[in-house]
Amino acid sequence: MSHFENREISWLKFNERVLKQALDKNTPLLERLRFMAIYGSNLDEFFRVRVGSLLDQSFLERYLDNDEHHHQVLKIMDWLNDFEPQVQYTYRHLQEEFKQIGLSFVDIKNLEKKDDKKLKEIWENNVKPFIFPHILRGDHPFPFLQNGQLYLILTLQTKQKK
Repeated sequence: MSHFENREISWLKFNERVLKQALDKNTPLLERLRFMAIYGSNLDEFFRVRVGSLLDQSFLERYLDNDEHHHQVLKIMDWLNDFEPQVQYTYRHLQEEFKQIGLSFVDIKNLEKKDDKKLKEIWENNVKPFIFPHILRGDHPFPFLQNGQLYLILTLQTKQKK
């Protein structure tokens, strides 16, 4: 038996403790929501850095008859699948607590006309100017994607292909 824990699982357990702060009643509610956001941000970085590196290494291992890194990725995915119900519980719990003080997370389908108008104004003035569409095709080089930026990739189809 090893006295050391797998580096990646240890990191995931650290991030689990971050998420548990979102349920701590001694922490102000808005700070608890921030802990939930930190959990998500940490997990994004973990996948970008650690899991990305493990996947690169597991690709190289195919040629070395070694699948240690591939097994680590599988362990990570198993751990996250087991932990996901806790993440969902935390999110629902925070929603309920915000609801109790008169704040709610609104589904876009439930917006009123005045809200829709305001959102369109925000879209036109604050979001749309920062959107830069690119067409991805085999005969064009793939655009450089900067680390830490948000990207949305869509596949467009005609109505007939639905």
